[in-house]
Amino acid sequence: TNDVLTYTVGAMVPVSPTTTIGGLTLTDPNNGNANVTAGGILGGHTGQVHVNTDGVTAGAFAFSYRVSDGVDLSNTATVRVYVQGGEVIITEVMYNPANEPDNQWEWVEVKNLTGSAVTLSAMYDATMNTDHDLNLSGKSVAANDTVLLAPGGASGDIPGGGRTGAEFLTEWSPLPSGKVVWAASWPALNNSGDSILLFDAAGRLLDMVEYQADGVNWPVTAVTGGSESIYVTCGNMTAVGNDNYASWELSADGVDNAWATPDTEGGLNDSDVGSPATEPACVPPTSIEARKLFYNQSFYDGNKVAIDPAPIAGANNDDADAIDNGGLFATVNWPAKTPLMTGGGQATLANWSGYDKGINGLIYDVANPTATPVVGDFVFHNIGKAGTVVPAPGNLVVPTAFATQDLGGGVTRVLMTFTGLTNTWLRVEVGTGFGLAASEVHYWGNAAGDTGQGNTVPNILVSPTDEIWVRTHPTTPLARSPVQDMADVTKDGIASPTDQIYVRTHPSTPLNAVKMITR
Repeated sequence: TNDVLTYTVGAMVPVSPTTTIGGLTLTDPNNGNANVTAGGILGGHTGQVHVNTDGVTAGAFAFSYRVSDGVDLSNTATVRVYVQGGEVIITEVMYNPANEPDNQWEWVEVKNLTGSAVTLSAMYDATMNTDHDLNLSGKSVAANDTVLLAPGGASGDIPGGGRTGAEFLTEWSPLPSGKVVWAASWPALNNSGDSILLFDAAGRLLDMVEYQADGVNWPVTAVTGGSESIYVTCGNMTAVGNDNYASWELSADGVDNAWATPDTEGGLNDSDVGSPATEPACVPPTSIEARKLFYNQSFYDGNKVAIDPAPIAGANNDDADAIDNGGLFATVNWPAKTPLMTGGGQATLANWSGYDKGINGLIYDVANPTATPVVGDFVFHNIGKAGTVVPAPGNLVVPTAFATQDLGGGVTRVLMTFTGLTNTWLRVEVGTGFGLAASEVHYWGNAAGDTGQGNTVPNILVSPTDEIWVRTHPTTPLARSPVQDMADVTKDGIASPTDQIYVRTHPSTPLNAVKMITR
């Protein structure tokens, strides 16, 4: 990947940047994109340093430069560049525990995001000083596992009579010993802020987190009667996601699987709060995975009026689904039917059907709803051929039937049927009652008899062009039309004279045609 670092030179010229750092190359676009060696950027201009990585290189790099006003040189400025592998990331930090001495009770939680074990080598603080090196040589994190890095010898005991591994595990019970990776040396974490760098056995930087105990952006513990860890919140567990202070929160007892340790006067038992080696109970966000139009009361669902979803045997609503069955037929690629979303521009053939029974079946697949969707979560308005009718009680549409179906995997299917929605646009507003973060509005259209041929923006015309299309693209009971065949406007499975007659007897003109609305 290629990232760009931009710096501004104010009436000065850089004179001594390093040209190459590890697997990274620095170039100056104001100097023919040549490697930066000296000069080349005029005073007051903005120069760019391009960081080019090879997809394999990961590490902590740095380059430095000085500037001149033509007389004097400035001090050397150093810019650090962190390229993170991201296979194992830092997810929780207890940097200021209430127990004393606090450096013996500090810990860092890490998570393996891959399906393979990752062997570690070291953890450093911001200075990259080996005196502050946590030696993890040969210790690994199992596939998809979350473990704790904590100070201690082979059994967790601090050399020289410090706290024991057993005391640590008792304090954080029910934390199992198998979830702790003990380190004989420990880079005592700075209570006011620090950078933690985690490396694998090959010396690649896996992750870097720079926390600041400022209480402004980063959460900070008061250390009054106890101390809390900081942890990465749901949806932010990546090497990039945990770079942002907004991705971190202060642990609270009973929240996101955190618990408080015992609070006993004196000794080792001051109360701390955290969730060591225990991930927060992340609830996936609610979303609409699919919005589908289906041809109810057609050949494809057995000509049934009632809602009749899979997995029943025989024809059902799913077989009449007009969105999952897009594809080639008679050398024509009909688009799968999808609604016109707010901000989607002008409607296309994907947004309306030519079914002679109009808009009479909708399916919505909802992932991770917080409550079972009900009909009140949806509001429908018939806004006319031009889509200009203002939504009001007088054009409110109520489904003739409504049902839900558990598809498994956290997905609930919502099925609805309608009548009386021919040659019009249907405005659909989906509310937040089943967990959506925000409501949405979209539009379904119908121009009965349209085959997608001969339309002229903004008119969806039912004309002789459509009739000719049906006549020249016939199907038979032995070779029936697939559900997406727009020549079959009656959806009886056959593009036949019946469809030709329907098209011929239901023509439209620019004066009365359904319009390609714009939203």
